[in-house]
Amino acid sequence: MFTGIVQEIGHAPTIIPDGQSALLTIAANLAPYVVKKGSVAFDGVSLTVASAANTSFDVALFPHTLEVPTFGKRSIGDSVKIETDLIGKYVEPMVLNGALNLFRSTDSGSTLTTAALA
Repeated sequence: MFTGIVQEIGHAPTIIPDGQSALLTIAANLAPYVVKKGSVAFDGVSLTVASAANTSFDVALFPHTLEVPTFGKRSIGDSVKIETDLIGKYVEPMVLNGALNLFRSTDSGSTLTTAALA
């Protein structure tokens, strides 16, 4: 789910052609909020993440996506407006602030519980 608000301008360091498709690698500070098989919006177009790492992530661009939104005309170093999935934007602050408690301490250690708002 996306809001349409750009979070970051990323850059395409690598574009790897793969037959009629291509793999686009984006280096971005938002990479930690991107998960494999999750969604990310590039210039307002929702794309599926092929792989994700700490500082970059890949999206697969298929023939229609290469042609219609003009991603096929991109070059290495071109900028792209990025928005990550809405859920990550809200879950991280809740976890960091202790508002979302996913773990419960017991005598035998910590156990995963259902998310409970404190």
